[in-house]
Amino acid sequence: MSDKDTNGWMVTFSDLLTLLLTFFVLLISMSSMDKEKLKKSFEIFSSGLWILGPTSDELDTRFSNLVINKPIRPPNEFSDAEALVLNKIRNEMKGLKEFKGMNIKEDNRGIIIEFPDKILFDSGSVEINNTALPVLKKLGNFLAEYPCSALIEGHTDNIPISSGLKYRSNWELSVIRAVNVLKYILYHSNFPPGRISAVGYADIHPIVPNSTPGNRAKNRRVEIVIDAIDIL
Repeated sequence: MSDKDTNGWMVTFSDLLTLLLTFFVLLISMSSMDKEKLKKSFEIFSSGLWILGPTSDELDTRFSNLVINKPIRPPNEFSDAEALVLNKIRNEMKGLKEFKGMNIKEDNRGIIIEFPDKILFDSGSVEINNTALPVLKKLGNFLAEYPCSALIEGHTDNIPISSGLKYRSNWELSVIRAVNVLKYILYHSNFPPGRISAVGYADIHPIVPNSTPGNRAKNRRVEIVIDAIDIL
């Protein structure tokens, strides 16, 4: 019989020593780092991530010159069936008492129902006013009868969010308001979930220049864009 090799433990022991040596070399190298350079590196990294803490002013400044091109259908490109549906929606909505005073307009995206923010929300709030709830419920049930889609758009003015609010930028405010309108319509009407969506644009799509308090009030709004493009 041949003798068993009893030196196998040395391989494992050598690996352990190598790992310990690497660990101590790493500790020594970290202790000799330039702390100021390390701090600046982390500041650069932090400035690129919202989650690490930019203020609302920084966010609004960062996106002040951003332009987002929304897809616009060329004129007269609605099919006959789509145009018929949109015309019927527009004409019937104008005759409903719940929508008196609402700005109902049209462009190449379809029919736009414009809600000034004071109708739906208190200043800086994302909770829908109780007086607006019946209107949204009626709108959802009304549109559910037609083969159309609805896009809820949140818009703000260009004044940065106050530091006392929990929303860090107008982007967050516009998105959450649009989503809350969407959720209420879905939960309290028969509108199909697959045909409704929400988006927030902050202040990048103003109706008028944000040059006066009156103009800024016009730009603070929620728009519901009704489109018949998905008709089969």
